[in-house]
Amino acid sequence: MRYSLNTIKIFIIILFVLIYSIVFAITTNDKNSRVELLLNQQIANLQNNHLVSYTNNKYLEEMLHEYIWINALAFFGFLLLFIVIYLNIKQRVTLEKIVKERTKELEREKNRAQNATKAKSQFLANMSHEIRTPINGVIGMSHLLLQTKLTKEQMNFLKNIDNSAKSLLRIINDILDFSKIEAGKLSIEKTTFNLKKSVSSVMESVKFIVQEKNIRIHLKYESNLKDYFCGDSLRISQILTNLLGNAIKFTHNGDIYITIKKIDEKRLRFQIKDTGIGLSEEQQKKLFKSFSQADGSTTRKYGGTGLGLAISKQLVELMGGKIWVESKEGFGSSFIFEIELQETDFIEADEEKTEFDKNILNANKILIVEDNLTNQLVLLGLLEDYVKEIDIANNGKEALDLFKSGKYELILMDLQMPIMDGYEATKIIREIDKDIPIIALSANAMTEEVEKTKAYGMNEHLAKPIDVEKLFTTLSKYINSNKK
Repeated sequence: MRYSLNTIKIFIIILFVLIYSIVFAITTNDKNSRVELLLNQQIANLQNNHLVSYTNNKYLEEMLHEYIWINALAFFGFLLLFIVIYLNIKQRVTLEKIVKERTKELEREKNRAQNATKAKSQFLANMSHEIRTPINGVIGMSHLLLQTKLTKEQMNFLKNIDNSAKSLLRIINDILDFSKIEAGKLSIEKTTFNLKKSVSSVMESVKFIVQEKNIRIHLKYESNLKDYFCGDSLRISQILTNLLGNAIKFTHNGDIYITIKKIDEKRLRFQIKDTGIGLSEEQQKKLFKSFSQADGSTTRKYGGTGLGLAISKQLVELMGGKIWVESKEGFGSSFIFEIELQETDFIEADEEKTEFDKNILNANKILIVEDNLTNQLVLLGLLEDYVKEIDIANNGKEALDLFKSGKYELILMDLQMPIMDGYEATKIIREIDKDIPIIALSANAMTEEVEKTKAYGMNEHLAKPIDVEKLFTTLSKYINSNKK
C-alpha cells in the first residue's frame, strides 16, 4: 500500500491530536494549561517539518505522576520518524516519597536520641552531685573520727561505716565510667608510675574483707619485672580492684593468686586466680556484658551492679589489650588480661616518697566557698592544723565580698551553690585577679564539668568525696610555689 507524505503527515497530526486530547482530558480542563500549550507547539512544529524533541518530566509528574516523552525527526524538510513513548513512573515517585519520609523519620529519631543522651548526661551529673555530697560527709567525718581516741569496738564500727561508704562510691564511679565509655569520652592517660606500689595499694584496700573471710592472697611478680612503667596507673588499679573484688566475693575460706609477668617489651599479663565457686560455660558468655552477672541469683546473693567486668573489658581494650576468663564450675576461676605497658627507668620525685606528709602544707590564709555545712566541717577538720586562718563563704556572692576585703593565698571553690554559683564567682574574681589559685571542689565528676572549670579559669578540679592526700598535695603545689 502506498502513502503520500501528506497522508503520513495527516496521520501523524491526527495521532498527535489524539494523544493531546487524552493527556489534556486527564490533566486539566483549562485550555490555557501548560500541557495544552506544549502539545499545540509540537503540532505546529510537526506541520512545519521541524525537528521536535521535548521532555517535561517535572510538570507532568505533578499532574499525572507519569512521564511522557515525545520525539519527531525531520530531515531535509521531510518528516522521517515520529515516536511517542509513554512511561509510567508512578512506582518511582512512590518510592521517592517513601525515601523522603524515611529520611525525615531518621532525622527525628536522631534528634530524639541526641535529646535522650543529653537528658541522660544531665541526670548522671545531678545524680553524681546529689549522691557524692552526702558520701563526702560520711567518708570525711569517718576520716576525722578515725584520728581520735576510740575503743576497739568503736574502731571496728567506724571502719565498717567507712568501707560501706567507699563501696557505694565505687558503684557511683562505675556508673559514671560506664556512661563515659558509652559516650566515647573516657581517655587513657600515660604517666610514669610504680606498678608494684599500685598493686600493693589495691591489696591494702581489700585487707579487712580478706581477713573477715579468711582468704589468703598470694602475689607473684616475674623475676625480671621492673618497678616503673608508663601508663594509666589509676585505670590499671581499677581493673585489678574489680577483678580482685570479684575473686573475693565468690571465694569462701580459700586462696587467691595474683601473677604479673612480662610477655614482651611492651606488654604485661595479669592473672587473678581464685578457688571459689567457678563458672559454667553459659555463665562465662554473659560475664563481660553490661549490667550482667552469672545469673539473677548471683545479684541477690552476692550483690553488685554487673558493670565491673564490662568496664574492665572496655578499659583493657582502650589500653590495647584483651581480657578473658578460664573457669570450671565448682573449681574456681582465672581472669587474665594483657595490656600495652612500656617499662621505664625514669623515677618521678613524688614516687620516692614512702609516706605522705601533711606538713608539706604551710598556708597563712585561704578561703573555702561551700554551701553544705557538713562539707564545711570536713574541710575545716582536715585543714585547721595546717592553715593559720580559714574563712568560709556559703555562696559565690559571699565569696566575692570576702575576696575583695581580704588577701588569700588560695580559694577552694564549690560549684553548685545558691544565689551565685562557683562559675560566676570565679569569672568575676578572674577579672580582678588572674593569678590567685582557685581549686574547684565538685560532687560532679563528669568530664564536661572538669573541662568547664578549666574554661572558667580554675586551676584544678578535685572531685568529692575528697581524697585527703590529693587535697594536701594540690594545695601545697600552689601555695608553696607562690612562696618561692
